[in-house]
Amino acid sequence: MAPFIAGLKDYVQAQRLLFREGLWPLFLVPGILSLFYLPLSMVFGFIFLKDFTRYVHDHWIPEFLQSAITLILLAIFLWIVALYLGFLLFRNVIMILYSPILGFLSEATERVASGRKEQEDAPKFSLAESVRSAVRGTSMSLLTLLFALIGLATSFLIAMVPVVGAILAVILMPLLTLYLAGVGFFDPPLERRQVGIGGTFTYCWRHRGRVLGQGFCFTLLLLIPVLGWFLAPSYGVVAGTLGVVDDWEGEESGRSDGQKSQVAPGSE
Repeated sequence: MAPFIAGLKDYVQAQRLLFREGLWPLFLVPGILSLFYLPLSMVFGFIFLKDFTRYVHDHWIPEFLQSAITLILLAIFLWIVALYLGFLLFRNVIMILYSPILGFLSEATERVASGRKEQEDAPKFSLAESVRSAVRGTSMSLLTLLFALIGLATSFLIAMVPVVGAILAVILMPLLTLYLAGVGFFDPPLERRQVGIGGTFTYCWRHRGRVLGQGFCFTLLLLIPVLGWFLAPSYGVVAGTLGVVDDWEGEESGRSDGQKSQVAPGSE
């Protein structure tokens, strides 16, 4: 439970950095993209589902079950599925569009969190680095989206098992959603530490409690109209960076202590 709480606290720390260290200008780009994405996705979803629901009702539902009530229930179900898919796509779409700036914000956060505030340590814009971050961020986003869709399909199959399957699906999907929501935000600082994409997933699984805590906060922010949509992506980047800085230093310290304890007997 303690790692989960640590993930929640990372968002509190992100809030402090926003005002104390003047990082708020870097929050604007993903915030603006978020404000455009959500309303537009709702409009397109409404236009598409309006005709699609009627088509499914008229062509896929047996004639003896077709009725106004069936149409309403079908519309509710499809809207729930659409909202869930919209949530899955939200972080990935924003992170892909935002990837050229994502690494810059993450590096600036790490510099502040590590106490390296000297001007010469400030992150410098580099076109090559931006392109590399964009490729890495896009790859990571597409991979987490693929895992989310596989998890969604698996949950539907599990839910077909009476009682037990439905309960397992209800537990599995939120946990997977929260986990994948947090994973992508841990990747930029891990990339700077020469950790591959596979290594990011390994690291996040090892620290899954903290990842779930951050995914939970990210999801809560998305439930707040306008303001939450604006802040959620940038808060996720900052919180993920803070989590890696904290855990990585702890692991490095543990490895150093372990090496010292192994050397000590032979040095006597």
